[in-house]
Amino acid sequence: MSKGNILNKIKLLDVINTDIWIKKKINQNKCVKNIYILDSLRDAHRDIIDNFIKAVNENSNKISIEFLQDNIIEGLYEEKNSEIKASINLVFCTNIIKNRASETLECKKNLFISSNNNIFLFNTLLSSDKITKEIKKSIWENFIFLKNYE
Repeated sequence: MSKGNILNKIKLLDVINTDIWIKKKINQNKCVKNIYILDSLRDAHRDIIDNFIKAVNENSNKISIEFLQDNIIEGLYEEKNSEIKASINLVFCTNIIKNRASETLECKKNLFISSNNNIFLFNTLLSSDKITKEIKKSIWENFIFLKNYE
């Protein structure tokens, strides 16, 4: 089909008031999505985290969830893995871990970017003693951002 023929068909669709939808190509280098939770937070808020994990598994089976010690979480953003093209990571941790990450990682709009272009979203709300509905809502919004990120 020639370029002129395509333009004529597009004009015809416009005349009959029809929208044109172009399907986006699927990126072959898919973004790996992970959720990392500090072990001590799981101990402090087991019910909330168990309910969160259950909801995550019901909404997306492509996101891995791991419980890690604080020194291992700090090592995540230094890790260089050539097999992974890009990853986005939601990290539930303490303010101390987030502050250490901010010294090493570049921060853009609350997203921390490592030297190998992996993205980290740190959530420190579970480190508080009392979990409110607003905190739960914020945690869920972070998950939705992670799930929909491309």
